[in-house]
Amino acid sequence: MKLVTVFILGCLISGATDARDIAYGTLTGIKLYDFSNSKVIKVHFAASASHQSEASCKGVGTITYGQHDDAVINQMLSVAMAGYMSGEKVRAYSRQNGSCEIDLITLQKTYF
Repeated sequence: MKLVTVFILGCLISGATDARDIAYGTLTGIKLYDFSNSKVIKVHFAASASHQSEASCKGVGTITYGQHDDAVINQMLSVAMAGYMSGEKVRAYSRQNGSCEIDLITLQKTYF
């Protein structure tokens, strides 16, 4: 039983350390692509955005159709649009190290 508990805790801890911030700040644009080879939403952060832990993203997060449920994509897009329209800060986060895929998007006055 102890071995199973240690294994589960190890998985949880290792999974948590692989996650990365894409950016935290205001948005400069949101682009929806519906090309035959690319169906994605790109969320562009201002150059002044902080917490860009995933350097390869260069302040741009991606929401890819097929990687999330349609309802979740609509909710993520709504949060991004609300942040863009209001000028409030948005946080985008990926659960995978090395990825720009947005798995968490929030409106936040401060980073936490």
